[in-house]
Amino acid sequence: MLIKGLYIYIFSYQEIEIKKSIHIEKKMKSVQFQTSSPIEKLNEIKIFLEHLNFDNCELVSDHHTNYIMVGDRVIYQGIHGILLKDKPAMMEVLNNTMTLLLQTSDEVLDATLLYERGVITSL
Repeated sequence: MLIKGLYIYIFSYQEIEIKKSIHIEKKMKSVQFQTSSPIEKLNEIKIFLEHLNFDNCELVSDHHTNYIMVGDRVIYQGIHGILLKDKPAMMEVLNNTMTLLLQTSDEVLDATLLYERGVITSL
C-alpha cells in the first residue's frame, strides 16, 4: 500500500480451517488426512515468524481461529506486533504457550473444538 510516498506493510496470518463434510470426515478418520495439533500450529507460526525479516511491518494473527484454550481459560489469542521491533516478544508468546501446552494435563481446545462446542460461531 502506498500513502504519500510511504510504504505501509501490513501482514495478517490466519490458519485456514476446513469445515467438515462427510467426505472430509472419512478422510480425517483415515491416515490420509490428519489435522494439526495446537503445538504443531504454534510451531508453524513460529517457523513462519522466524523467517520474516521485514522492518516496520505490522504482523497480526489475532483471528479467533487462532485461539487456544486449556480447561476454561484462553491461553493464546494470537500475536500482534511490528516487525522487527516486536519479533522477540512475539516469539516469547509462542514459546511460552508451547511450553504451557506441553506441561498441562488439562483438556486443550483449539479453534476446531471451540467451533464444535459452540464457543465460537465460525471458522
